[in-house]
Amino acid sequence: SPARINHHGAGNQTILAQGASSQNRIEVGIGGATSGTIIHSDTGSQSITAGLTGQNGRIVLAGSASGQGVSIRSAANQTIQAGSGGIQLTGGSTTDNYVSLDQQGATGSQTITSEGDITLNGGSTTGNNNYAQINASGSGGQSITMIGGKTLTVQGGIGGSGNRAQVEAVNGAQSI
Repeated sequence: SPARINHHGAGNQTILAQGASSQNRIEVGIGGATSGTIIHSDTGSQSITAGLTGQNGRIVLAGSASGQGVSIRSAANQTIQAGSGGIQLTGGSTTDNYVSLDQQGATGSQTITSEGDITLNGGSTTGNNNYAQINASGSGGQSITMIGGKTLTVQGGIGGSGNRAQVEAVNGAQSI
């Protein structure tokens, strides 16, 4: 069954995990759901925060082996912030087990800030379209910032077809 947090009404969606002595983890796709797992806003802007500045915090998206995508996506502006644990996206196995941070609206923008490393790993050798991506389609573009000398690692999968890892701004500027 799917695991979803959906916003379909007026206004914006905000998800905040914070606390000075907490893990502040947001995990999407962990546990092998058998249907698509998403955090999604199809009308207003979306803000996802795992740990405020100076706190622990980590965002993890993990593909499964069930033929379903895992994503955090918004049709408007999207802001994603992670603390010292960073952001990790890992494609799944078999076929169509992608993971993505997606801004999908025509005029929106995406801003990603992490106090830890950002890592994208394409999926396994046994299937196709198990990609890991950070994508902005809006004319507002995309900004990705790793604070404190942290790194962005983009590693495609081995074998199969479409098991890529990518960071892409389709219609606007991109700053990393």
